[in-house]
Amino acid sequence: MNHPQNEVTSARRQSPPRPGRRSQATIALLVANILAGLGYLLFIALEMGKLRRGEPNFYMTPEEITPDLAAYSLVVLLFGLLIIVLAVTLVVFFCLWLHRAYRVFRDRSAGPVRFTPAWAVGWNFIPIFWWWKPYQVFREMWRGSSLRGPSEPPETPWLIIWWWVICLVVWAEMLASIVLNLTAKTLADYLIVAGLDMAGTIITLAAYLLSIVVISRLTRRLLALPVTLPDTVPASPIESPKSQAERPSTESLDPSGRAGD
Repeated sequence: MNHPQNEVTSARRQSPPRPGRRSQATIALLVANILAGLGYLLFIALEMGKLRRGEPNFYMTPEEITPDLAAYSLVVLLFGLLIIVLAVTLVVFFCLWLHRAYRVFRDRSAGPVRFTPAWAVGWNFIPIFWWWKPYQVFREMWRGSSLRGPSEPPETPWLIIWWWVICLVVWAEMLASIVLNLTAKTLADYLIVAGLDMAGTIITLAAYLLSIVVISRLTRRLLALPVTLPDTVPASPIESPKSQAERPSTESLDPSGRAGD
């Protein structure tokens, strides 16, 4: 006879994974990036003032920077490295959260899904496709986690739409800023670059804030989906080697019956 405690343990093992902890870590990193972005915004404002006054500043070419700015340049470099480390760490944790979130969505979905957890993450790193495929992933999760009935029209994911538009604007600004920074030669050019950096930082902060809302709401919607567990197969007191070989292994399957990731 199968012990009740073993059935509980098996049910817990077979339950779909939850994205809660990863979402919390990702949100914490988003907050850290917002604080760093506010510091960078203040830094740009100070540098624009120096530009207008004709003082040595961050936007000047390296040969124009005098030796007495070495300590200042070191501070700027360390702050820049901090921003890069925070951004890279955020990307890693965002991908971990997205993989787990889409896996939960796949396992709890009432019908077939368009992607796999791996491709839900992978489309973010494939040129050209990264402009719209990740949006489709989030749109599918948002609509699939809606509580509307099958006879009702699909929910319009306005939050996802606005969030993705802002993300596209951020990427376009980054490309424009890189090009202008490489071609800037005059004071007017540097002022344009500094102004573009300030505008891009503000838009990036808005994208971070919307990302917090998207991750929080989408996580709650996914966790609200019903969990369907497979029927427990009672273990007989004595099993022949043949019956043991014929029984499918639940260790290598997820709750939907597909091979685990």
